[in-house]
Amino acid sequence: MSEEGASPNKESVVKKSAYSQKKTVAEGLLDVGLLVANSSQLKALLDRGSSHSYYYALLVLLILSIIVQVVVGFLLLFLGTTEGDLEKDRRSNLMNNVVVALIFGIVVLNIIIGVFGVSV
Repeated sequence: MSEEGASPNKESVVKKSAYSQKKTVAEGLLDVGLLVANSSQLKALLDRGSSHSYYYALLVLLILSIIVQVVVGFLLLFLGTTEGDLEKDRRSNLMNNVVVALIFGIVVLNIIIGVFGVSV
């Protein structure tokens, strides 16, 4: 009977770990997509030059967005190596929360960038 009680617990840990790994990969892929979009917007802005009415604001926002996306990418790489390690579970949980907050910040930055409008 003790094996039956332990089995669902172990299975739920495995399912949670698999979900967490898939979530990390999905976040990484979304980060790559946004990075490509922001890079092309930055290129279009630089090609247009300072004649754009919001040139400096967009320049700062795009560069900030790209920097935060690179930081999130490195954090996701780190999270991918620590998942499943019970000793690092607290640090991984904290890091995961930081990544989620940074991704929210990236979304807000990109909404603001979209409002100012850079046509590619």
